[in-house]
Amino acid sequence: LKLLQESLTIYRQQGNQRGEGETLTLLGDAYFVLNDHPKALEILQQALTLNRVTRNRQFEGRTLNVIGDLRNSLNQYPAALTLFEQALSLRRSVKDDRGEADSIASFGNVYERQGQYDRALERYQQALKIFRRVGDRWGEVLVLNFMGRVYRLQGRYD
Repeated sequence: LKLLQESLTIYRQQGNQRGEGETLTLLGDAYFVLNDHPKALEILQQALTLNRVTRNRQFEGRTLNVIGDLRNSLNQYPAALTLFEQALSLRRSVKDDRGEADSIASFGNVYERQGQYDRALERYQQALKIFRRVGDRWGEVLVLNFMGRVYRLQGRYD
């Protein structure tokens, strides 16, 4: 957090709104991971505004996805799905394959939390295909773990 805050200060001093928006996205994501949802949402809303003002569509998509993850964690499934749809559209428009796969996997997370395991697996498989195509091993591992979790929840151990 300290390093992100330091980066944010520098970008603000320089008047670099694009860097500020990107850093706010990362900072908001960090607060989300730390379970400080109100602070995360406040920062992510600022990030979204700056990413839109600077027409940084890649980070706008990323920010929407993180807000969707936050909404999903709060069981606000319709809001999460709407945010993921917006993020997916933006990520596709800028040909951000990794981001696209991330958003598709996020749909799977919502469906999994709702007990819609077949729909979750379908989305995870779509994401896995993209991660493999672009050589993103971390994304591949993450989605494989998601799929394993769903199979376990279904009692499918083979």
